[in-house]
Amino acid sequence: MSTLLTKLHSWYQENHRKLPWRDIHDPYRIWLSEVILQQTRIDQGTSYYLRFVEHYPTVSDLAAAPLDEVLKLWEGLGYYSRARNLHRAAQIIVHERGGTFPTDYQSVRALPGIGDYTAGAVLSFAYDQPYPAVDGNVLRVLSRLYASEEPIDTTQGKKYYTALARQLVEKAPHPGLHNQAMIELGALICTPQLCDCTRCPVRSECPSADSPERASLPRKALKLSVQPRHLGYLFVLKKGLDHQWQTILYQRSTGDIWAKLYQPTLLYDQPIAPQEELLLQPLPEPPAALAHCQLRPFRRYKHRLTHRQLYIDCYYTILPDSSTLPLPDGGTWVPLHDESKWLALPITLKKALQQLTSHIETAK
Repeated sequence: MSTLLTKLHSWYQENHRKLPWRDIHDPYRIWLSEVILQQTRIDQGTSYYLRFVEHYPTVSDLAAAPLDEVLKLWEGLGYYSRARNLHRAAQIIVHERGGTFPTDYQSVRALPGIGDYTAGAVLSFAYDQPYPAVDGNVLRVLSRLYASEEPIDTTQGKKYYTALARQLVEKAPHPGLHNQAMIELGALICTPQLCDCTRCPVRSECPSADSPERASLPRKALKLSVQPRHLGYLFVLKKGLDHQWQTILYQRSTGDIWAKLYQPTLLYDQPIAPQEELLLQPLPEPPAALAHCQLRPFRRYKHRLTHRQLYIDCYYTILPDSSTLPLPDGGTWVPLHDESKWLALPITLKKALQQLTSHIETAK
C-alpha cells in the first residue's frame, strides 16, 4: 500500500490541474467550490466559483445576502437546492458558530446540504484530517484498483467503497493531498470510457490495468426510473409607462422542483408526456382574468432532470389594457429588454424568455 500511495501522490504533485480552489486552506472557499462542482463540469463551475467569491468573499457576506440574489447568481447551474442549502448553512455558521467553519466531522455533516463526500473533502483539504472523500471519480478508481464488481449504487456498495477509501486515507501522510490525488486520477486518467492505463501512476499496483473489462467497472445495480412531466406556461406581456415590453413572474413554492425560483403564469402541470406537437394540441384554458386574451403558442422545450423528463410548453399573450385585468397577487413585472432585472429563472424558462424577447422585438 505504501508503494501505491507514494506513486499516486508523486504523480499528483507533478501533474495536477491548477484550479482556483486548490492549494488553499480556507474551508469556506473549499466548501463553496465543492457545492458548485456537484453535478457540474469544472469548466462551467469555475466561472461560477469566481463569481461567488467576488460577490461573497467570506461566509459572512454570503449569509447576509438575500436568497433571491444568491439564486440569481446561481442561475444556470441547476439543482437549485444546492444554492438554498449553501445560503442556509452560511447563516448557521455565522449566527450559531460565530462565523467560524466547524472542524469536527459531525458538526460539518450536520450543516444543510453537506453529505459524507463534502464533509470529508472540506475537512481533509482545509484541515488535513483523515476523512475519505468518495465521489464518482473515486468510486471508479477504487472499483478498478480492487477489481471489484460490488455495485456502487447500493447501500452495501457505498459502505464497502467508503471503507476502502478510509483505509487508504488513514495511511496517507497528507490526507488532503491524497484525496485530491484520487479524485484527479479518476478525472484525468481512470475515466469512465477511455481508461488510459499506459499513463497511470499506479498501473503496476492495479489488477484491472490493461484488462478489457476495466471499462465496465464500476458496476451499478439500480436502473434509474425517469418520469415524464408536462408543464404549460403563459408569458403575459404588456407595455409599461416607458413603452417597453414587460412580463409578470411569480415565485414558486417549496417542496417541488425549482423551489423559490420564478416562473410565468402556470397553465397546466401533468404527470404525462405530451401526445401531440405544440401547434397541433388544443389551446389550454387561460386564467379567468385573461379569458378574453388571445393565447399564442410559442415553443416547446425538453429538459432532463435526474428523475424527470420535462416537456415545457410556452405560450404568450399581449394585454390590451393591463389596468382592467385583475391578475393574481404576488407577481412581479420585469422588463424584457434588461436581463439584469429579471428574477432567478430555471434555465429553460430563461432561454424561453430570451427567445420570446427576440421574437417580440423582431415582430414589432
